[in-house]
Amino acid sequence: MASATRYWIVVAAKDHVARGVAGGFMQANHGKPGPLKRLQKGDGVVFYSPKDKYEGGEA
Repeated sequence: MASATRYWIVVAAKDHVARGVAGGFMQANHGKPGPLKRLQKGDGVVFYSPKDKYEGGEA
């Protein structure tokens, strides 16, 4: 039986998301590996950026 596709929402500043896209990686949870280890091949990931920069950024 195939497992159902799971979807994840990652909250990260726009500049961090852009850095990951450019480098071919994602970063989440301030580098803590636990949540990222739960990702599986075929899972969907959506990034939400409430600010354009991590520190002092604009909404």
